[in-house]
Amino acid sequence: MSKPFERVLLGVFYSAILLDANLVLEFLRTSGFQETFFAAVLGSWRALRLSYERKLCALALSNLLFNSQLPQEVRAGDLLRELVSLLIRQQRVEQLKSQLASKKKTNPIIDDILLDDETGEHGSDEEEAKVPTQIL
Repeated sequence: MSKPFERVLLGVFYSAILLDANLVLEFLRTSGFQETFFAAVLGSWRALRLSYERKLCALALSNLLFNSQLPQEVRAGDLLRELVSLLIRQQRVEQLKSQLASKKKTNPIIDDILLDDETGEHGSDEEEAKVPTQIL
């Protein structure tokens, strides 16, 4: 199975866990995929590239953490450790993005000059046209 397809399927399960975690856990238990799913989820967040995917994963893991029907195979400590690691990584990514955005800002002097040109503070052709001419 291709990696993008796997990420999309995990996103679907994350969304389903947000809607009704008990129903998803029951489905996984009856299907026999509970251990496989949790093994995939606990290691898969490192491969998530999009911020949205990581945030969705964090919400799903936190929803599972507070679920009363958490399976015995999944220890709350493992789930909590993965959730904290995910949140720390997301915070670092957002900090890097904000640092890059602040570096991309242009020089304030150039911004003022460009703003003056757009608003026409240096005079325009219209002012010159308003000068009355006398007819001799």
